[in-house]
Amino acid sequence: DQPDPLAMEFLLRLFGAVQLLLHWIITPLISLWVRNKVIRRPPPIKNPLLERSATYLARKIRSGELRSEDVVISFIERVNAVNAYFNTVVQDRFPAALKEARDVDELIASKTKTVEQLEFETPFLGVPVTIKESCALKGNI
Repeated sequence: DQPDPLAMEFLLRLFGAVQLLLHWIITPLISLWVRNKVIRRPPPIKNPLLERSATYLARKIRSGELRSEDVVISFIERVNAVNAYFNTVVQDRFPAALKEARDVDELIASKTKTVEQLEFETPFLGVPVTIKESCALKGNI
C-alpha cells in the first residue's frame, strides 16, 4: 500500500522539467510584451503644497498663513491631472469640498477660536483627504 518512491521521484522530476520548459517559453514572451508596452507616467508634481505633510498644512491653515481653499484647489488640480493615468477617483465631491474650505477660512479669519483650540478640537481642519470607496460616508451611501 506504500507509494512507489521511484514513481514519485519520476513524477516530481517530470513536473520540474515541464515547469522549466514552460519558463523558457513564457519568460521571453512576457519580456517582449512588457518591453513594447508604453509606460504612462503621471505629470510631475509642480505645486510644492502637494509635497507637504498633513500636519504642516494643518498648522499653516490654522495660523492663517495658508488658506484652506488654496490647498483644496491644489489637490483637486492634482487629482484631475493624475486620475487620467490611474483612474482612482470613483466619485468626487469637489464643489462641496471647496465650500467647506471657504467655511474653514471664514472660521479662522473670524478668530472666534484660538489656534490652540483649533489644534485641540480639529487638528486637521481644512486639510483635504480622499477616502476609499469601501468606507461609508454620510451623504454618500
